[in-house]
Amino acid sequence: MAARNFDVIVIGAGPGGYVAAIRAAQLGKNVAIVEREHLGGICLNWGCIPTKALLRSAEVFHLMHRAKEFGLKADGISYDLDAVVARSRGVAKQLSGGIGHLMKKNKITVVMGEAHLPAKGRVSVKTDKGVEELAAPAIILATGARARQLPGLEADGDLVWTYKHALQPKRMPKKLLVIGSGAIGIEFASFFNTLGADTTVVEVMDRVLPVEDAEVSAFAKKAFVKQGMKILEKTTVKKLDRSPGKVVAHLEDSKGTTTQEFDTVISAVGIVGNVENLGLEALGVKIDRTHVVTDEYCRTGVEGLFAIGDIAGAPWLAHKASHEGVMVAPPCDQAQQHRRLHLLPSAGRLRRPDRGEGERGGPYHQGGALPVCRQWQGHRPGRGRGLHQDGLRCQDRRAAGCPYDRRRGDRAYSGLCGGPQPGNHRRRSDEHRLPASDPVGNDARSGAGCLRARDPLLTLA
Repeated sequence: MAARNFDVIVIGAGPGGYVAAIRAAQLGKNVAIVEREHLGGICLNWGCIPTKALLRSAEVFHLMHRAKEFGLKADGISYDLDAVVARSRGVAKQLSGGIGHLMKKNKITVVMGEAHLPAKGRVSVKTDKGVEELAAPAIILATGARARQLPGLEADGDLVWTYKHALQPKRMPKKLLVIGSGAIGIEFASFFNTLGADTTVVEVMDRVLPVEDAEVSAFAKKAFVKQGMKILEKTTVKKLDRSPGKVVAHLEDSKGTTTQEFDTVISAVGIVGNVENLGLEALGVKIDRTHVVTDEYCRTGVEGLFAIGDIAGAPWLAHKASHEGVMVAPPCDQAQQHRRLHLLPSAGRLRRPDRGEGERGGPYHQGGALPVCRQWQGHRPGRGRGLHQDGLRCQDRRAAGCPYDRRRGDRAYSGLCGGPQPGNHRRRSDEHRLPASDPVGNDARSGAGCLRARDPLLTLA
């Protein structure tokens, strides 16, 4: 069977893959995209989007309990967990359908099935109708990642959940243990704790949100403890004893081992890249701890083969994957690493990629932490507290040509890292531009270091 020829083939239709496909199509390429499950990938279907929908419901529930502060009365406040989940799934379904529309609008061929690379420039796709052969001089791997399963802590969907189970809970946990305090774990802990679950978070590192700055971690921990959440740091879950309706967790810290009983456990101990069954090793692609090794331009070392997003390693962020999708054609420098933690309270930060975690000083100063409660907008929705940091120089902010959007702490960087925002007027005068080259060699004229979502070529709608 003859192969169908394309200019670019993208494997995986998540935030990295579908953006890469659209970008290539806008540049006049004949593009095919292969997806084995849902358009939009984990982010739209089982990650960022449905999680934020759940957290929004929890936020409204939280505000309802504070109605008196706004001069309002709300009696008999309760929630319908099934309805909350149904809304979340509906939001995910709607946005996933929108990706299909974008594929059609940009004349991108969508092939649903599981991909394998039998040779350089070739892709075999196992579909419901058989095997389909595709060929292209450029192939972009965007297969994403999945939840890590540790021995003895494997999810069963009943007592021990992964993020997928937590997004479609069959019941409301009464006593919940969350293993891991990264973004995934802490978001689910925040959601269920707000709805009334007795929540305990176990973190093996010395602080929650360990990849964030120590200042952010301390701020978040203080807020979570105030909300009634129990935080156990420098603690390891050694074993889970399961019996009908309960789980006994063996927790080990510097003082020894103790046991606690829970009715639900959420395992959020990291992710592993989806590198299996693609044929990468036979092509000579280097794999390091389940992730594809790439250079700064997403190249794998095999001619014509790129890797972007979660499969290419940290940071495991949807907008990082999207920008890498733009980078692969043509290559350009990395975007700012912008983190948003949608919690109660919220927190975020923006830092140049050459800044280390928690560093201060250097050419990109730590702008400091500004409590959102100092601004009236922070009080308006009844949230009152939040925190944002930046590590940019003044001219970097001017280069983006936009002010902060401080209406919410977690949106503090919408102007710097996103497309045009309401009231965000970009001035084109020379005072808002960097010199031709900055001290670390980034070409300011090419927009290096700034996410150029304002470029007309990057319009996805």
